[in-house]
Amino acid sequence: MENMPELPPGWKLTYDEVSNSVYEMRLTWERGPMVETKGTDFDGMLAWCVKSALDIEDLMRRRGLLP
Repeated sequence: MENMPELPPGWKLTYDEVSNSVYEMRLTWERGPMVETKGTDFDGMLAWCVKSALDIEDLMRRRGLLP
């Protein structure tokens, strides 16, 4: 993994290689929400999970659910 993006605080990454070079990846927030994906592009999947996690946090801030 080159240039692995930093995980947002409070999020935990888990992944499993379910087939040869096929991964299931999950990013779970300590507050409950999670994002998950499956595919072969590990770095791309990780970047997508991190962006999705940040989008969830942003949405919750806009709705007044986070400071």
